[in-house]
Amino acid sequence: MQAALLEASVVRFRSEQGEVFGAGFMVGPQHFLTCAHVIAAILQVPDTQPQAPTESIFFDFPLLEPGYAFSAQVVGWLPRKDESGDIALLKVSPGAKLPMGAKPVLMMAWKAQQEYLTYGFVERAGTYARGVILGRQADGLIYMEGKADSGAQIGLGFSGAPVCDSQYNAVVGMIVAKGSDQTRAAYMLDGVPLQRVFSGLTLSPRPELLRQQLREYEQQLQALKPTLEEKQKRLRAKEAAQQDIRSMSGLFGGRKKANPLREEVEALEQQAAQITSEIESIKLHLKQLESV
Repeated sequence: MQAALLEASVVRFRSEQGEVFGAGFMVGPQHFLTCAHVIAAILQVPDTQPQAPTESIFFDFPLLEPGYAFSAQVVGWLPRKDESGDIALLKVSPGAKLPMGAKPVLMMAWKAQQEYLTYGFVERAGTYARGVILGRQADGLIYMEGKADSGAQIGLGFSGAPVCDSQYNAVVGMIVAKGSDQTRAAYMLDGVPLQRVFSGLTLSPRPELLRQQLREYEQQLQALKPTLEEKQKRLRAKEAAQQDIRSMSGLFGGRKKANPLREEVEALEQQAAQITSEIESIKLHLKQLESV
């Protein structure tokens, strides 16, 4: 499932001459994230410049439609000033028809000691790499370490690559740097700074928290049901009695009196409907995140 997620979302950024500079990933129907230093390297400009580049950037979907280049413009820019920067948001040119199967990622909060899978371009064709997310450093970056037996290690061509949680069908960060050649270290930004550049990026809680929220909502609904059912029963009985009185007296019109019990029942029904909606929303979200 995680490999399928990467196949559907990973893009490869290239120069007009076809030289590969790094990776990126699809975060909306027309939007893609990568590192600012990847774009700066392609255009041969400083990656610390405050203004977003205006030149067209070219990319392809190497795992869906390799070689077919799309054009995009930088629409969000957070240059490499400190550890919170180095983010570029691109929007594909109007009218572009993306490959069948291209799909934005779901973004989720990261967790220490969680294994990851990613895909980058140390080689032109690209390669997968595995490892473990260890934790946040004092500089704000998230420290990752590749597995010794995983084959490929994260290198320069992985900049901008999505970091996919190996347990769930979601991305937890974007690779921004590698460690020294003597280590298997790499570093990523999580979803919080990425949201600063792309407000349309939703950062989901982890499924463990969603399942806890689901249990709490289900308990609230179970606690509400006896009260609601008892008041509904009383309301039906009261309205039936009033109907009998009106029938016997021949009074079928006239202004209806306010019924506090009905208002109370309607309020409880609305509350139950809202809780049920939250339950269904969480279940759908869990279905999207959890591997099958």
